[in-house]
Amino acid sequence: MIHLPKTKPQRISGFVQPPDLTATIVELAKANKLHPHLSPPLLRECIPRIEERGEFIDGKSILPLIKEKKKIRDFAVSSPSIIHGSAGGQRATIATKDWTFIYGLEEQEERRYETRIVDGKVRVQKRLGKRVEPELYHLSSDPGQKRNVFLKHKDIARKLHSQFIKFLETVKTEENILKPWRVFK
Repeated sequence: MIHLPKTKPQRISGFVQPPDLTATIVELAKANKLHPHLSPPLLRECIPRIEERGEFIDGKSILPLIKEKKKIRDFAVSSPSIIHGSAGGQRATIATKDWTFIYGLEEQEERRYETRIVDGKVRVQKRLGKRVEPELYHLSSDPGQKRNVFLKHKDIARKLHSQFIKFLETVKTEENILKPWRVFK
């Protein structure tokens, strides 16, 4: 939910992700247009011009979606941090208008590490001891996502996996982190 001055309250459908809020705030604040002599040095260093989006901000402004009903994304990705590979059974979700694909790595090794993801509290991520099976749900026929149709529609899952990999490449994910996610099983 977002409130914009001089904008009528409305419900808008579209895919957005948390980094899009940063890009939107930058655009609303016109921080991308600040005169270099008037803006504080730290602001110039940390906030890119919107035209150079992607260098420092991975998000896209959602103003075109709000003001002009222009789609800014065809899908959204949601996942915990993927930098530690398969430890803890980490999975990524790729969602489109029609499909939800949940994909995890096959656990390769016994690894434990401490993390502070979610709320800052220290937790240990460790091997779950079982294979994380891929899940695919067709949203119009199964809005509650109760029937996994991965085996019937591997072609769709493969396409969504490909979109996920391209997304990770777009946000400049390091190859050593990306490599295990490239494998589709």
